[in-house]
Amino acid sequence: MREATVLEEQANIAHTVALKHTILLPFVTLGSLINFCDCLMAGGTSRKDHSEVGSSYIHFNFTPNQDKATASLIGDVPRGVMLNQRPIFLGGQGGLVGPCRLGFGITVAAGTIIRKDEPRSDRLIFGGEGKGGNVPYGPGNFLTGKKIISNNIIYIANLIALKHWYQHVRRLFVAERFPVALLNGLNEKVSLAVAERIRRLEAVCLKKSETGWSEMKGFLNGQLTNPGDAKHMDTFLESVHKGIAACGKDYIGVIQGLKPADSDRGTRWLQGIVDHIAAEAPRVMPALLSDRI
Repeated sequence: MREATVLEEQANIAHTVALKHTILLPFVTLGSLINFCDCLMAGGTSRKDHSEVGSSYIHFNFTPNQDKATASLIGDVPRGVMLNQRPIFLGGQGGLVGPCRLGFGITVAAGTIIRKDEPRSDRLIFGGEGKGGNVPYGPGNFLTGKKIISNNIIYIANLIALKHWYQHVRRLFVAERFPVALLNGLNEKVSLAVAERIRRLEAVCLKKSETGWSEMKGFLNGQLTNPGDAKHMDTFLESVHKGIAACGKDYIGVIQGLKPADSDRGTRWLQGIVDHIAAEAPRVMPALLSDRI
């Protein structure tokens, strides 16, 4: 495990697994012989009902153009932190070509290479060998599609939402089993993750000088201090305080014990942060709207 890696409660991995800038929310399980760098994965409600990555799996996070603007979002933060979503299963001997987004409840058959987003829930994805080919190609002929930029923005937005979750919700659970040092570590790791993703996106965008990257960078960094809709946040935090008063500082117990309406309110708060960033980004950097930059 290298820098900016977080394994939350009851997340676990087997042997020979490489993680870097990887965040696993509670219960997520990784098998053996896996390269899973630059991913955020959520889903599941317990150790028995958990998201899983099968053995011999790889997240492809480096392109022929030598960039790493390739982080993949498996699940999401606004729903994932509520610990009430359907698990995601990525079958072994497979791979995910970043940047990619997958919804909750997705099952990917073993041996499948995923190259396209599937944000819908409860889907079965399967595939065989790809169509062969041999065509002229020159590394460095740089073309970046709208999908690559927008997926990076959405990934950063989810990290920022997670940062606010740590700052406003996780801090309420500081106790003997979850000391301040651990909370500070979470905040540090997610800050490193945001900085890394902005740096990687910058490297791609600056290959075209007309993109207005400086404004975008300032906008993204500014969202780290914007906690979103204060009404939704405060109302949600009230429900968390009530849960702590009733159950103590048992993070998983309190979050899973929230009433559905309270969980939905928390999701709306965090999703509002993500949606605001996704909606404003094209206005800050209009080139995002084009098919190529």
